[in-house]
Amino acid sequence: MEATRPAFRRGVTLLALLVTVCGLATGCGSGGALRAALANGLHEASSSMSGYVDDLTRVSQTAAIEIPPVLDDALRQADDAIRNGARLTEEEKALLAKGEQWAAFVKGFNEVLSAATGWEVSIPEDAVRIANAGFIARPSDEFRGVVQRLEQKVLKGLMCQVARDGLDEAGEDQAAAASADYDAVGYSAEEVERYIWNGLAEWDGVATVLDPASLASESIDQANEHIDGIVDIIESPDGAVAAANIIYFRTCVMKTK
Repeated sequence: MEATRPAFRRGVTLLALLVTVCGLATGCGSGGALRAALANGLHEASSSMSGYVDDLTRVSQTAAIEIPPVLDDALRQADDAIRNGARLTEEEKALLAKGEQWAAFVKGFNEVLSAATGWEVSIPEDAVRIANAGFIARPSDEFRGVVQRLEQKVLKGLMCQVARDGLDEAGEDQAAAASADYDAVGYSAEEVERYIWNGLAEWDGVATVLDPASLASESIDQANEHIDGIVDIIESPDGAVAAANIIYFRTCVMKTK
C-alpha cells in the first residue's frame, strides 16, 4: 500500500489517469467514434460523387454538388477534436486527409460548374456584341437577328469543340453515347468564316452589310478568354476527373428529361 500513497496524495486515481490519456488521443474513451465517423463519411462521399463521374449527364441537371452531410459532420468533429488538443492516430490522420481531399474535390468540381454556367449564360450577350461589331452597314432587323443567332452557335461550337478535345477516357466513352448539342464550326479563323458564310447562304448581299472574317476572328478571341482551366484535372481519393468533362456535359450535350 505504501507504493500507492504518493499517487493518491496527488489526487491521481487510475480513473483520472485514463480520462487524461483519453483526452489526448481520440478513440480511447469513445470507442473510435471519430474514426468511424470519418470512415462512414468517406464511404458516403465515394458513393455519391462516383455517381456524377459514372453518369456525367447528371452534371447537366445540377448547378452544384454538396459534400455529403455525414462527411461534413465528421470533418467538423475532427476539427473540434484537434482544436481541443486531441492527438489523432495515424489511421485517423489518413482518413481525415482523404476527407479533406473529397472536400477539395467538391469545391473544384463546383468551381468548374460555375464557370461553365457563367460561360453559357454569357453567350447571348457576347453574340450580340460581336455580331453588332461585325456589321459594316446598317442591317435590317431580321438580318441582324439572324446573324446574332448564328454567332451564338459559333461561340458555343468553339467552346464545345475544345471541351470535347479535353475529355478524359471516362468522358470520351460517355460522349460517344450522348447526342451533341452544338455545331462543329472549325478551329481556325478560315474555318469559322466558312461556317458563317454557309449559315448565311440564303441571304443576298451579305458582304455589303457584314464582315464575316472579322466576325470569325472576334469569335475565336472571345472563346479563348474562356479556355483557361478547361484542361485542369480535379483529383479525388477515388481518382481524377477532367474539368472538360464537366463543361462538356453541362453545356454541350442534349439535356435528358
